[in-house]
Amino acid sequence: TQLNGNVKTTGNQTYNDTVNIANNPTLSANGITFNNTVNGNSNLTANATTGKLTFEKTVGTSDLTASGNTIDIKDDITTNDLQTYTGAVNLFKNTTLTGNGIIFNNTITGIGLDLTANSGAGNLTFTNDINLGNITANSTGTTTFNNVTVTSLTTNTEGITQLNGNVKTTGNQTYNDTVNIANNPTLSANGITFNNTVNGNSNLTANATTGKLTFEKTVGTSDLTASGNTIDIKDDITTNDLQTYTGAVNLFKNTTLTG
Repeated sequence: TQLNGNVKTTGNQTYNDTVNIANNPTLSANGITFNNTVNGNSNLTANATTGKLTFEKTVGTSDLTASGNTIDIKDDITTNDLQTYTGAVNLFKNTTLTGNGIIFNNTITGIGLDLTANSGAGNLTFTNDINLGNITANSTGTTTFNNVTVTSLTTNTEGITQLNGNVKTTGNQTYNDTVNIANNPTLSANGITFNNTVNGNSNLTANATTGKLTFEKTVGTSDLTASGNTIDIKDDITTNDLQTYTGAVNLFKNTTLTG
């Protein structure tokens, strides 16, 4: 099916064959289902106004704006530009999303399933709760998390991670980029590693339940509550208020703690 213009239906739209797009089409329907691949050097807007938007196969477009009561993603999606999802996103397999900016305006769920999100120089934004398996977040812009419940969380070395809520993992949390915090987040994991600086006018609770908590670079927060089997401090830590360390603390250089 070649879509060269807008399609508006009061009922559903179901595309069982390969869909190619041109001229930046907007699709509006109660529900929209793509049962095969979607491709085109064009922007696609797909709006399932009151129902479900389903991508059964891979998608490759310039820009993707997807909305629906629920959005089912069952394969990988690649865009040259921004991906925006407005609606509760469900994953059905380990999924890779690649674009120049990715925004989730609602929850994303796929218990035990892995998500790799590659947003290039654009921001990677999770505005609501996440319940997944392993998350790999790659962005040279800003990656924003709210409440997260996953198996593990890993960020890339470039860019900034903004933590606005609690992060709970059964495995490890590894933050390779600069971390900024707000809203007094609590991080709970088997092990937690900050490979870059941690900053914010907010309290931070970091609990490595059975493993190691590592601060590779400087930390500057309001209050710091740090716990773990071992706590490795490799640079200076400054807080406006209290610092509490529960676990065996190891220092790796001449260190200044100020609070």
